[in-house]
Amino acid sequence: MNFIKILSVLFVLLVCQISLAQISMEDARQMELGETVTIQGIAISGDEFNKIRYIQDGTGGLGIYPGDGSVEDWEADIQRGDEVLVTGVL
Repeated sequence: MNFIKILSVLFVLLVCQISLAQISMEDARQMELGETVTIQGIAISGDEFNKIRYIQDGTGGLGIYPGDGSVEDWEADIQRGDEVLVTGVL
C-alpha cells in the first residue's frame, strides 16, 4: 500500500472509533431525544420487566429496549449482573 492509502484507512478507523465512543449515563441522559449514543453499564434487571432492561454505571442508569420493543428482538440473553455495551437512539 502506498502512504495515502494507509493514511486513508487509519482515518476511517479513527472516525469509526470516535463515532462509537461510549459516554456516561449522566451525559447520555442530558442529550437530545433522537440522538444516537453508546453506553456501557451493568444490568440491574433481568426478564422480570419483560422487554426492558435497566443498566447503570457510576453516574446513573437507563432503561434499554430491543429493536421495536419485542422480546424476540434481543440478540443476547441479558441477565442481572451482565456487563452491557449498547448503541441506540434516545
